[in-house]
Amino acid sequence: DCEEKFGVKDEQKEAEKRLNQVFPLVAYEWAKKTPFHEICNISFQEPGTMITALRSLVKLCEEMSQAYLIIENEEASKRFTKLSEDMRRGILFMPSLYYEDKKKQDEKKEESDEEPTESEEDSDEDSSDEDDNDEDDNDDEKDEDDNDE
Repeated sequence: DCEEKFGVKDEQKEAEKRLNQVFPLVAYEWAKKTPFHEICNISFQEPGTMITALRSLVKLCEEMSQAYLIIENEEASKRFTKLSEDMRRGILFMPSLYYEDKKKQDEKKEESDEEPTESEEDSDEDSSDEDDNDEDDNDDEKDEDDNDE
């Protein structure tokens, strides 16, 4: 009470408030290949939050595997590699439907940008004719310069 009254924060208490004590159980269950819908029943967190945290854990396992390779501890590296591979399954690494739809829209847009319409093709031909005329004009100017000498 006194700490709150004077605005003093206890870092230990703050850390305990933020600590998710259920997540280790979530991660353990996921590593045991428990279905995601069952894991959702043991945690109070939103599924998206759990997915993000589990993805981060998989990435951490991959980084730990690399770190153990650097210090030449192949046994530990193999354990972390196996763990990250076992956790890389199901909904955790499914592509987002929103992302896939957006990606398809972007691909269609790129395709339509790459294929010029008939009017664009005509204008491209016209501009290339103009470019040819510009080159001819430059040649005429060079000839005139040569004649002046």
